[in-house]
Amino acid sequence: MTTLDNQRLFLSTSFPSGERGERFRPYDVGAIADAVTALVRAILRARGQLVFGAHPTISPLVLTIADEMDASPTIEMYQSRHFAEQLPEETLRLIDRGLARVHWTERDPDGDRERSLRVMREQMVTTGALTAALFVGGMEGVIDEYELMGRLQPAVPRLPLRAPGGAARRLPSGAHPVEEHLSEALASPRYPALAHEVVATLTATLP
Repeated sequence: MTTLDNQRLFLSTSFPSGERGERFRPYDVGAIADAVTALVRAILRARGQLVFGAHPTISPLVLTIADEMDASPTIEMYQSRHFAEQLPEETLRLIDRGLARVHWTERDPDGDRERSLRVMREQMVTTGALTAALFVGGMEGVIDEYELMGRLQPAVPRLPLRAPGGAARRLPSGAHPVEEHLSEALASPRYPALAHEVVATLTATLP
C-alpha cells in the first residue's frame, strides 16, 4: 500500500470570483473542486497530513472529505484572527467535531488585512517540515504562497495543477526532480489519476 507515513503536504487553493477573478481567467470552478477533492482524498488515503489556510470557500470542502473518510486529525488548518468572525458556520461545526487542528495566528495590531495574512502564511509554511506544496486555481493568494514557499522553503517541490485554470495555471515550472517528473501529469484534467501519481511519486522519494 502506498503510504505517506504522516508526511505533511501544503495545499494552496481558492475559487476565483468577482472582478478580481477576471484577471485569472480561464478557470473552471467545478474543475478546481474536483481537483481539490481528488488531492485531499489521495493524501488522506495514503496517511498523509494536509496543511492549508482556512479559505472560507475551501474549508467546508476539505473538512467534509475528512469527515467522510474518518481521517481526523490529519488536517492542519491555519487561520488569522483577523478573519475570526468570518468563518462559515459549516466550517465551525466541522472543527468542533475534531476534524482539524486549527492554528490561529495573530492579527496585525493596526488591523491591516494584508499584514495579517502575511503573518499567517509565513507561520503556515515554516512551522514543521513539508514534503511538497500543491497549488490549485486561486487568485493573488495562490501566487503569494507559491513565491513565499520558494523563498522560505526552497527545497520543497512546488506542484501547480494547470488544467483547472486560475492563478495556478500561470505558475512557472521548477527544476526540482519531483517537479520535473510530474510536469506532464500536472497538466492533466484526469484528477484522480493525477492525485494518485503525485502521491506515488512523493512516497517513492521518501527516505
